[in-house]
Amino acid sequence: MTCYKYFSNKTAIAKYLIEDMFESGVKAYKEIYNSDTPYEEKVKKLVDLKISNAHEMSQELLDDIYKYQDEELTETIENIKKKMILIYLDDICEAQKTGEIRSDIKPEFMLYFLNNLTEMLTDQRVVGIYKNPEQMIVEVMNFFFYGIMPRKNRKQ
Repeated sequence: MTCYKYFSNKTAIAKYLIEDMFESGVKAYKEIYNSDTPYEEKVKKLVDLKISNAHEMSQELLDDIYKYQDEELTETIENIKKKMILIYLDDICEAQKTGEIRSDIKPEFMLYFLNNLTEMLTDQRVVGIYKNPEQMIVEVMNFFFYGIMPRKNRKQ
């Protein structure tokens, strides 16, 4: 039995897999985001999820899709990106309204920063600075939440 019994061609298979990864990712994202855990812990878990998803859909696969310029796959990925941006922006705005994150930071900047965390956490130049991945993730998350200024009422 071949895959072509269910799919008309390789593009259809790839599109199905990409859409399935997206649906699974949204489900996992919503489970974390809608959980009763503190917001800081949610963001840590969401960053872990983003890293995991980035490994699942490798840069090589994305490069191949764009390199061969399959219009249908490119369009599918772009539509998924747009949907995710809307979900993230809505959730950031909601967190600003509830006071879980600062309201004086543009949600679009936060989204940009979070999207680049994945690249940062997989960049070997950054990874090599730390003894282990956990140490790196803790420092990046602390930087994200607290910046470079010392926190009051915190042990140094």
